[in-house]
Amino acid sequence: MTVKSKKTKTSKIKRNNITKTKLYKQGKIKTKKQKTANSQVNKKLKNEETQQNTTLDGKNLLESIDTKDLEFLKKAVLDPGYSFFNKLGPKEKKKKRKNIEDKRDNIEEEYEKEILSESKKPKRTRYLLPVKTSEGLLRRTIDEDVPEEEEKEYDGGEKEEDEEMAEGEDLDTELPLVVEDEDLTVPMSTAEILARREQLIAQYKFQIGLLSSGLLEDPQAKVKNISLLLETIGECKPEVRLTVQKLVVLSLTEVFKDILPSYQIKHQENSTIKLKKDTKVLHDFEKSLLKGYRLFLMRLEKLAKVLHKKKGDTRVRSEQAVRLGELSLGCVCELLVNHPYFNYSRNIVQMLTPYLDHTRESVRAAVASCYTSIFREDKRGEITLDIVRRINHLVKSRSHTVHKEVVSVLLALRIKDVNLDQEKEAEIKQKKFMTHKQKLLAMSKRERKRSKKLDELEKELLETKAEENKETKQKNLTEVMKVVFTIYFRILKKAPSSKVLSAALEGLAKFAHCINLDFFADLVSVLDGLMEEGSLRPREKLHCVQTVFAILSGQGEALNIDPSRFYTHLYNNMLHIHA
Repeated sequence: MTVKSKKTKTSKIKRNNITKTKLYKQGKIKTKKQKTANSQVNKKLKNEETQQNTTLDGKNLLESIDTKDLEFLKKAVLDPGYSFFNKLGPKEKKKKRKNIEDKRDNIEEEYEKEILSESKKPKRTRYLLPVKTSEGLLRRTIDEDVPEEEEKEYDGGEKEEDEEMAEGEDLDTELPLVVEDEDLTVPMSTAEILARREQLIAQYKFQIGLLSSGLLEDPQAKVKNISLLLETIGECKPEVRLTVQKLVVLSLTEVFKDILPSYQIKHQENSTIKLKKDTKVLHDFEKSLLKGYRLFLMRLEKLAKVLHKKKGDTRVRSEQAVRLGELSLGCVCELLVNHPYFNYSRNIVQMLTPYLDHTRESVRAAVASCYTSIFREDKRGEITLDIVRRINHLVKSRSHTVHKEVVSVLLALRIKDVNLDQEKEAEIKQKKFMTHKQKLLAMSKRERKRSKKLDELEKELLETKAEENKETKQKNLTEVMKVVFTIYFRILKKAPSSKVLSAALEGLAKFAHCINLDFFADLVSVLDGLMEEGSLRPREKLHCVQTVFAILSGQGEALNIDPSRFYTHLYNNMLHIHA
């Protein structure tokens, strides 16, 4: 009998080794290097060295880090994206990890932007007066930050416009005024100082002329020249500052007189509306032109404040600074005369009216001539009404103790066809014909909206075409006449002994045909009482007689007033007249 041999079982470890060797021979598996004890020892040594270095460096770390960086690190440590202890907690999902990484990137970007914005802030150098030291004269300069208003007006916000305009700009904006600093330690004769000053003025004249001519040639492309011209006022050297300021003020005044439109610029601030390319270019040009004009007016107002001396101000102004103030005031007057209905015209009127009562006669004459020319050339009556209201407020606030020019300027008003009685009758008829309630009931809601839109469109069309609307002009002139008579009657009642009484009587004599019939009897009795007192001069008495005769020859014929006493006053005053 044959004995069968038993099969021995192979272990799992052996089978795995056999399969691994087969795969290794086939090239499907690569052998792994066994970690030696030496490598683990080296790693431990390296970790100990780094820990020692960090402890040594950590002591001086606070001294080397800037305060701004420390603040940033504190914010970053509090942020969950930078927290070291997040690794010890439970593992979060992949989406949360991505959000944390994004936050970390955003913080770093914000920090970089802050550093860049601080370094890129525009600065300008301002020249100060030199200081005399033991070594000689020392020239001083200061780097100033550009004010936020100017920075917003011209530097920020309009990147597309800058790119388009940069292509078409010529050398006038790329050539800044370069003036080499003289060595003030070297002594100079009087002739050399004067020659140096003339050289500086010539350089500034060339730069101002270049920028101004570029603006006049192509205002739309060279509108940035306005800001460059305004910058030269503050950046010029002290020895030529007054001269350069005069040149810039006169140049910009002539430029604005030429390039400003006759209509008022109105923009709807709505960024959602998409505009065509040409429309957007025009819109941006008008916007920047308006900003430049506003900055120029602010500069002129600042220069003219030298003339306005407040109570308690003991500073002595130089004659040159006062002349510059008068020049600035004259430029404001010219801009108002040439563009009475452009933007900021009401602000100009508010600024100019107090100068009608200035102590200097030349200042009063400049503002009075400006208002006189506006009264004569105004076709709409709106700016005239605004000026008359401002004068009324000035006379009332100063209790009628003002100079004669404040009231005499009203004599230039061109008022002929105004009839206050006729306007009153028309108002009564209109009230009887249709009340406000009946009008609302007669028109539906849709019709009211439509009529309102049509009125707005008609008003805009009249403004753009600069046409004269008779109805609105008549209303404005009627309102002007009411305010003028309010001024005159208040002077007669409250200040009969003031120095503006003669101007008020002269105005009453000129505009007597426009006086309301209800005031005739009271006015005649007041004038008679003034002449009986004997405090009036012959000229003022003759104005009273002229006013009464103008009243009685017109609508006052129906009144039962005996003019014989006024004939007596007339013949008595004729003896004092030398023809």
